[in-house]
Amino acid sequence: MEGLKDRRPKITRRKRALTFKQEKAFLERVEKGTKSEENINVFHLRDLQAILKKEFSKNLTVPGIWAILRRCHYATLGPPP
Repeated sequence: MEGLKDRRPKITRRKRALTFKQEKAFLERVEKGTKSEENINVFHLRDLQAILKKEFSKNLTVPGIWAILRRCHYATLGPPP
């Protein structure tokens, strides 16, 4: 009977890095664009990582930030065809 037990690992959902309110506030901040004191024209993922760290005290990885943006239907900018 011991050999018939299910030994597969249990799949659990990961806790979200940002709450829904924090994610909404972060996306609103992205929509507002850059501030004059930031000295940048366009947000890069590293810039968004710094904003999350400074304004929300959250330390997310670049792929984690990209996952949030992709989930909210943001796309990358590319050169024109």
